[in-house]
Amino acid sequence: MINLLPIQKKKELRTSYRMNLAMTASVLAFFLGAFSALVAGIVYWGYTAEHGIIEEWVSLAKESEEAAYVEEIREELAETNAMVALLSHAHESHSLVYERIFLRIAGVRTGVVLRGIVYEDEEEGGVVHVRGVADTREDLVEFAHALEGEGFSDVDIPVGSFISERDIDFSLTFRE
Repeated sequence: MINLLPIQKKKELRTSYRMNLAMTASVLAFFLGAFSALVAGIVYWGYTAEHGIIEEWVSLAKESEEAAYVEEIREELAETNAMVALLSHAHESHSLVYERIFLRIAGVRTGVVLRGIVYEDEEEGGVVHVRGVADTREDLVEFAHALEGEGFSDVDIPVGSFISERDIDFSLTFRE
């Protein structure tokens, strides 16, 4: 049918068609942009709200009693890791130090609670530093004698450890 129209009318129809197509595309692009902006705003609002809720949960968790318990566990784990790191020598394995020293100490510690053990490897033999709490002075002295009985030498208890009569915080050193 378009072939029957005069050339001028064909040009007008094509121009009208192109304008309608451009207008429809523009309106569609506008609505698509507006819809995208609306969805982006909703998503941003959702993430902001979720972030606020998570921050509130974290602050409540930090204030709870479990958080204090978890912190204690982390501190104990850090101390244990520090002890393992101190025991990590290229010359000997952990099991040798464990069997040679720590099992022997564990057998003689009646009335004494050990808080920390540090092992220093030296050429003549290792030096062991022990921190802990003894129930009484007698328990501390018995612990020192029991260490000597287990074959450890140069057991040295600083005089400051004997200030209290009960619940004595002590530190001592000895050689294997």
